[in-house]
Amino acid sequence: MTKISLIIVDDHQLIADGFESLLTGISDIELVGRLSDLSDLLLNLKKIPAHIILINVYHLSDTDFELIRIIHQKYPKIRVLAYTISIDDTVIFRLLQAGVKGILTSDSSRQQLLEALYSLRGGYDYFSNAISHIVLKRFVNGSFPEITRDTTDGVNLTTREIEILKLFSESYSNQKIAARLFISVRTVEAHKNNIMQKLRLKTYVDLVKYAIRNKLTEVN
Repeated sequence: MTKISLIIVDDHQLIADGFESLLTGISDIELVGRLSDLSDLLLNLKKIPAHIILINVYHLSDTDFELIRIIHQKYPKIRVLAYTISIDDTVIFRLLQAGVKGILTSDSSRQQLLEALYSLRGGYDYFSNAISHIVLKRFVNGSFPEITRDTTDGVNLTTREIEILKLFSESYSNQKIAARLFISVRTVEAHKNNIMQKLRLKTYVDLVKYAIRNKLTEVN
């Protein structure tokens, strides 16, 4: 796989510097741009094409949400990863509706940042644990939008795949799953890819919906 081209959007230089520092030394991630706001980003995307856009979310205006939606529509292959200190479910819901595919919170680690970048580049969504719980509650309460129809009838998962699916839907990271099951992180990733392919699912939300419908996970 080619290097992951990343753009950071943040008007706080100290925090943008922090993100850049966290990614220093990662040979397959290349920072191709740093911009201060979403308007600048939209104007410059043709000049600096990227795989992933990392946006630091503070107090987004209606215009900002609309700009994210426009970026998602105009550049559907670019994945947007949001970093937020807020876990307000309305904000999270609006980010997802606008087209954001990954969300990290302030308690996320460097490893989770890397996991999110690799997951998004691979075509999968990524939510930190706190965000995952909000998404689960929204879906169970019937207030999460339908994304894809269920096409999983007749699919047989192995015992190990069911085990990993259950842990994944309960917000376990790849590393925690690996430690719990005494297998490598690479093996966990391979199982997850197989699960998604077998179930013909593209997003994290679809996978969680499958787990709930089949009573593999519960939401408190």
